[in-house]
Amino acid sequence: MIQPKSLRRRINLGRSLALAAVVFVVGGAASSGCGNSGLVGGACNQGLTNCSNFCVNLDSDQNHCGHCDHACLSGVACIRGKCGGIDEVGGTGYGGAGGDGGHYRDGSAGTGATSADAKGDRVTEFDVAYPTGGNTSAGGATSGGASSGGAAGTDSGDADTCVPPYNDPLHCGDCTTVCPAETPVCAPSAGSYECRPVCDPPLVPCNGTCVDLKSDSDNCGTCGKNCPSGACQSGSCVGVLPGDFVAICMNYRTAPGTPSTQTTKLLGNAIFLPGVPTVRVLAYDEYADTSARQRLDTTIAASAAGRLYSITRVSNSAEVPTLLNKANYDVFLVYEQPNAALGVLSNIGSLWASSLESFSYVGGVIVVLDGGQGVREMPQLLTSTRLFSVDREVAISSSTLLDNRVSTDAVGTRIFTPLTCQDDTCVFETSVTPNATTTFVITEPPNDAGIARPVVVHMTRTAPM
Repeated sequence: MIQPKSLRRRINLGRSLALAAVVFVVGGAASSGCGNSGLVGGACNQGLTNCSNFCVNLDSDQNHCGHCDHACLSGVACIRGKCGGIDEVGGTGYGGAGGDGGHYRDGSAGTGATSADAKGDRVTEFDVAYPTGGNTSAGGATSGGASSGGAAGTDSGDADTCVPPYNDPLHCGDCTTVCPAETPVCAPSAGSYECRPVCDPPLVPCNGTCVDLKSDSDNCGTCGKNCPSGACQSGSCVGVLPGDFVAICMNYRTAPGTPSTQTTKLLGNAIFLPGVPTVRVLAYDEYADTSARQRLDTTIAASAAGRLYSITRVSNSAEVPTLLNKANYDVFLVYEQPNAALGVLSNIGSLWASSLESFSYVGGVIVVLDGGQGVREMPQLLTSTRLFSVDREVAISSSTLLDNRVSTDAVGTRIFTPLTCQDDTCVFETSVTPNATTTFVITEPPNDAGIARPVVVHMTRTAPM
């Protein structure tokens, strides 16, 4: 499994490659078995080739596929001397467009002819059991034929037992689908499995990790190009400016939306942090509640108080890394996403991580809302972006009086204590503590131990030098 070089700038490939690793374990074992052996009397047995004083089967050895020292990629088996069998167009066996899928354990065509690995034993390759000395096909039928051990082929009663889950690159989604070179990973999809690329677009592989060339400061525009500033935008290194991240545990679904209301002012303080003549907002609403989004938009309009702004919506998480550019937007707003499926928000946060980091390092403002509704996985989204680690959110009563702990903070300015919270208000339980760059602006009242969990957190984001 490929591991990220840096958790700060990389997206882990575990989801895509975990299944492919199974193939590597089984296929790689063929180097010391499956017809390979040491030298005998200074020469290799018939059918084997001397590679660095070791006898190997070039038809099936993953490290010597087709010729010595030609290694297949991790997770790609050597089939009939081809990695994945992908060059056997029109041939029989896996990888052949016109074949019936039959092959022996060494990858040779299962036509009943002798095979170095058809020893008369019942063998299992990945999730497919092969009968003694016979040919296996996609339909599961077998035909007779002598094995190299001299045993006759079995009858149809000992048929191919290709069974689910069909989760390796040689049997991806069904018994006969082999993943080609351009999509070599067999990954879950809609209750089954399908062949996928090593990296899901817009990510590309760079030195064993998946990166976004438009925003990754270690691979900016091309693999290996490092930005001394630590900021990459649209594939080009740029200078840095302090940015902001604001997390608000309110979704504004029941917000009154009047200019004088404290919660309205609070939202306006966050959205208009950039201080530019017209604030350009990119707003993510893929799994948002429609009524909450509409009420939030009304509240933003009320909070503007004559200031100019524009909102552009994006409803596809995969488009965010491409769209989020300081040249086009000043604020990235994330509505609460209560309608997402379980586990989706964490994956989205990982996809966005480097883009959000880069955006904040060039003066961008990121505002994320949470209200403890629906799937309740906004904490997972926040944590996987690496902006703010949250254990969970906890709902509090709308009758709770909140404290403005730092009225000098830009997000807390003009907010009076006590602050009456609205419905769907929550607090963040987090291991993060206030410091020079992290402020707990609005909190619940302190408990007996003096601990006050935050409702609004404001972080100043500065690129590391």
